[in-house]
Amino acid sequence: MSETATYAWTLKSAAIMYEGQLYTGSNHILILDEIKKEDANASVQNCVEGFTTTDGRFLARNEAKPVAHEQALLRPGRDKFVDPELWTEYLIQGTLS
Repeated sequence: MSETATYAWTLKSAAIMYEGQLYTGSNHILILDEIKKEDANASVQNCVEGFTTTDGRFLARNEAKPVAHEQALLRPGRDKFVDPELWTEYLIQGTLS
């Protein structure tokens, strides 16, 4: 990847898909807390965690990880594919809006 590479889209925000509705925020824990205010039965087990993109798509954590790697959005040391899923704390601070 070139240091000056540009992409048509990138990751925008942390997101959770719950019962067909998309919730976004700065990290998944805070998003789930907001969902639980609406539905006390909500849990990680019945949600799909991921990220939105600047072109309006939703990517599950495992779909977002290769994007973050290719676009050099990962913090140093987090670019190894030990965990196939992307976690908000793996991203360089300021990556998400």
